[in-house]
Amino acid sequence: MPTLEHYKITKALTLLYSNFGAGENSRRRQSRFNKTPKQPEEPKKEARFSKDSHFYTGAIGIGTYSWGDRRDGFFYGDYPSNAMERSQMSCGAFNEQDIEEAFTFLEEAGLPMFDARELYPCEDFLGEMVNHWKKRQLKLQSDVKQVRPFIATNYQARLFGKGLLDVRGGRRAVLKALEGSLEALQATRVDLYQITKPGPLYWGGEKAIFEAVAQAKRMRLLDNVGVVGYVNEDDLRRVKTTAKSFGIDIKSNSFELSLANPAAALVDGTVAACKNMNIVPFANRPLAGGLAAGTYTMMDPSGGRSRKPRYTFPDLEPLYPIHKALREHAGKYTEKLGKRVNTAQVSINWVRAQGVIPLVGVKTAAQAKDMVEAAKWDLEPEDVKELSQVALDTYKKRRKITEMLAKARR
Repeated sequence: MPTLEHYKITKALTLLYSNFGAGENSRRRQSRFNKTPKQPEEPKKEARFSKDSHFYTGAIGIGTYSWGDRRDGFFYGDYPSNAMERSQMSCGAFNEQDIEEAFTFLEEAGLPMFDARELYPCEDFLGEMVNHWKKRQLKLQSDVKQVRPFIATNYQARLFGKGLLDVRGGRRAVLKALEGSLEALQATRVDLYQITKPGPLYWGGEKAIFEAVAQAKRMRLLDNVGVVGYVNEDDLRRVKTTAKSFGIDIKSNSFELSLANPAAALVDGTVAACKNMNIVPFANRPLAGGLAAGTYTMMDPSGGRSRKPRYTFPDLEPLYPIHKALREHAGKYTEKLGKRVNTAQVSINWVRAQGVIPLVGVKTAAQAKDMVEAAKWDLEPEDVKELSQVALDTYKKRRKITEMLAKARR
């Protein structure tokens, strides 16, 4: 027969079991987007989303896409002390220390915009860099603190996310992706959330995406919204109207623009369309993977790296006029400014002259210094015109070659 003592013990064990795991350290992390156990209250529609929201208006932004990418030369650990081992490494190799030095230099120099990509390791590295920056700020006096970094990332609106099992579509996929980005960035809010142009197989399309973005903004998980890959004016107007129906104002549009691919500025009218709609244009790959920087040329197809050439002679031969013009203008401005000017700086400043903010990939402090120096001077109007003409002629020639090759394969 159970006694009163047994009853008390059973009740105590039941209470202990029901509360097991309720501690702060052992509780499973609840998704901020789950409706259970409790959904965060959303502010009223007329309320302002963020009192301290701001938008980047600097000369140059920094692309972090290669951070943590082994295919682009990243490696873990320190540089080898052995001279022989060091000489065998690619000249494009970099590690986490290089990234931190570049980040610190850019932040102190006043170029604090960092653009990441979802599903790439760069989000984790950027989160670490911002976290280190916050710790440094706590040690500084209030009158010498720097402007906080402007962090941008994007949503890859495609059918699959992280593998074939991660099928994307609708509103929930956006919220889940944003949650993952915030966790990787070690942030509670992102300054600029960019939506890539969804393909025809994306379920729900733009309406589902911007419905989710509107919800995230009401929850104060993001400040500004932009798009990626909208080069057609009609498409840009359509997405702006769709976003507006959910109370979202499109602040930016990111697309490819470089001397090697000048179509957005000189052919398609994408830059002009952005300006007419009060949208800030960003240039992805402003150096075209080295093709518009003079890094890879007919005489140096490997770019000085101790590995298989990245481009072939047929790829580089049509770009010879651009590379020649870059060398000439680099020499001209080196003499004019009284300091070393390289071809990459000339190329970046041509993009800036189009009224576009270039998002330049930076991996080391030396590259960061080059970009800071490039932001201090501008090309003369006649030089911009000359480079534009060379770029346009080269673009038409390359396009003609591509069309001829396509016909030959049929």
